[in-house]
Amino acid sequence: MNPFDFFVDLPRFANPICATIEDKDLFFPEGPKLEAEILHQLKAICHSCSHEKECKEYALEKQIPYGVFGGLSATERNALIDEENKDNILKGMALKVYKLHQKGFTANEIADKLLTSRSYARRVLKELLATEQGAVLLHQQTKNSSKGLG
Repeated sequence: MNPFDFFVDLPRFANPICATIEDKDLFFPEGPKLEAEILHQLKAICHSCSHEKECKEYALEKQIPYGVFGGLSATERNALIDEENKDNILKGMALKVYKLHQKGFTANEIADKLLTSRSYARRVLKELLATEQGAVLLHQQTKNSSKGLG
């Protein structure tokens, strides 16, 4: 994923507090040290916004790997995303597609069963597969890089 792909699909809320902040880069601190220094300020901004929950849900659903959304840093969001709470992240039709896929249905069968487009079912499954593969690859890279540390 290109790090800036998600900018095209940023959430659109009426009068979010973050829109009043001149320096939008503030919400994308470079490095853990800077993030730690300003995270409490960013959380305060998010907590004062009426769209905090929607923004948080958006970032979790899209699995945005950077920045602060809805008062959560990328690290905090990643901690929330695991197999046990995937049902809480996926909503509506995407959750139904995921559950039918777990039962062994193909994308076309899922689309027919849910009366949705086949391209939508394929896109949801493609995103889920990419997310799952990314997690496996990251785990393998971490495992391999720690072998020489003993």
